[in-house]
Amino acid sequence: MSNASPSAGGVASYLEAVYGKGALTAGFSMLLYLSMVINESLVARTFGTYVMQLFDVEDGSLFIPALGVALLMGAIFYLAMDMSLHWGVLRWASDEVGASSLVLVTALILDAVVLGALLWVKGGSDPVVLYAAAVGGVVVILGERSLLGWTSDSSEPSHS
Repeated sequence: MSNASPSAGGVASYLEAVYGKGALTAGFSMLLYLSMVINESLVARTFGTYVMQLFDVEDGSLFIPALGVALLMGAIFYLAMDMSLHWGVLRWASDEVGASSLVLVTALILDAVVLGALLWVKGGSDPVVLYAAAVGGVVVILGERSLLGWTSDSSEPSHS
């Protein structure tokens, strides 16, 4: 897609190209943003842990569970956004951007396998994390829908 439509807007521009302007595009863009913020905070936390070892400071007992929740929610949000982008390109823009259906379907299957494994493992050991991720995703989508005023933009592409 980047060859057919280069943009400084990144994934959000691609989501807009396949879904149009609306709550779905905004919601998935926010999930991408949240996953990036969560994952960047994990890198910062890891760096902070290494620095604290220099000063012999111990982490609190909540460090490991909080780190796990943040990592898992970031992964779930990212996979949901990634799958939505692949589906949107496959359904509405593959001819326009010259995307291979085989590559898109393979990416969807691989994302679904990873997400399924993640949900299976965490569902058996810590379902509260899954509930938190589900609530977070719904809050993001509904929040974007509310901010956009529940109306569709007339410039939105027709995906019939």
